[in-house]
Amino acid sequence: MRVPRPAAQPRAVVVVGASARAWAASAVRGGWRVHTVDLFADADLLSLAASATRLEEGYPAALPAAVGRLPAGPLTYTGALENHPGVLAALALARPLAGVPPEALATVRTPSGLARLARAARMTYPATRASARGLPRDGSWLIKPLHGAGGAGIEPWTGPTSARPGPDCWQRRVAGRAWGATYLIAPAGPRLVGVARQLLGPARRGAASFAWCAGVTRPPRHLPGAVQTALIRLGEALWGRDGLRGLIGVDFLVTPSGEPVLIEINPRPTASAELHERHDGRSLAAAHLECFGYPDAGRATPPEALPGAWAKALVRTPAACRADDRLVDRVTALAERWTRLDGGWPALADIPTVGAVLPDHGPLLSVFAHGRHATAATQALAARRNAVDDLLRDWLRQRGAARPRRPLRKTGTASGTRPRSSPGRSP
Repeated sequence: MRVPRPAAQPRAVVVVGASARAWAASAVRGGWRVHTVDLFADADLLSLAASATRLEEGYPAALPAAVGRLPAGPLTYTGALENHPGVLAALALARPLAGVPPEALATVRTPSGLARLARAARMTYPATRASARGLPRDGSWLIKPLHGAGGAGIEPWTGPTSARPGPDCWQRRVAGRAWGATYLIAPAGPRLVGVARQLLGPARRGAASFAWCAGVTRPPRHLPGAVQTALIRLGEALWGRDGLRGLIGVDFLVTPSGEPVLIEINPRPTASAELHERHDGRSLAAAHLECFGYPDAGRATPPEALPGAWAKALVRTPAACRADDRLVDRVTALAERWTRLDGGWPALADIPTVGAVLPDHGPLLSVFAHGRHATAATQALAARRNAVDDLLRDWLRQRGAARPRRPLRKTGTASGTRPRSSPGRSP
């Protein structure tokens, strides 16, 4: 595939998706001037972006109109816009799309496309069906949304229950440990950026059974040899598919016998990407944009690489509430103290703005920790999560809010309200 080169080097880039903070921060570290449109416009995003627009209603259909008001420059997207090819096509009509184009998404976002890639990499792909007819209802199969992200909506199949929002498929359940791989698919060839062990729900903070809750980086050499070889072959297979370029995330399992099982491919940066960036210090957003013909935008001074292991977790709100200045100030003070310990890399991110409405069990912020190895990083992450939990409980107690006995089950995204779940907060 020939990659067109722009006539002039752009100075601005637009980042859109459910949550733009992580990818925008990477682009800023790469020397770009960033404009974003997402569902949150969090406090830390406002501090680093040239402009940050919170799309309060009509997401994602309203994105093209919102982006049309921004300065010229290429556009790159985060999760889970791969599930909305029509929106991507509309966005690509107005400005260059520095991401996998909508016409190439079927390669990685359909069961048939995933099965072909698995065969090319000599990986297993679980048996998948378009109908539940004849399937056992004992939990040995899963019902999954065809257009999902971050594990949301995946449940053991025990028979019809309640109405589901979109088309589903049924997939045989496979036992194994969950992993994520991050690839950079450049014109010259593929590069495995890194792998991370994924920790899925059910979590103590209200996540669904298969939702992404946390991740920790591990050296690829710690994986079984057969898995390492399969990941190399998978990178070559991705590189050989027309239209697949830039940063791409892969979810896979490693069975107890050491067999690699392909589960999902996300044709954009995932939640684990920023962990790998902290390890080597290079802006992955800048590397991604280079894959589409845009060289480095200029000099930047990111924090220095901090080798070892990095871990990240999503913290959810223990009760429906509205963020006030006391909460934001306390979270910011904690973040500043931990960030100094982590060599300048933000220890807390996706910090809500004052006045943001936080649904019960909705995404609150991301917490990071570093260690010499994965075990140390995981332990440090647990300690920081506990500290954040203590802060939240103390804040709720002081303001007289009691945790409800039952979740409020908010599902809508009203004006001024954070969505209960966000594809952008997860892989």
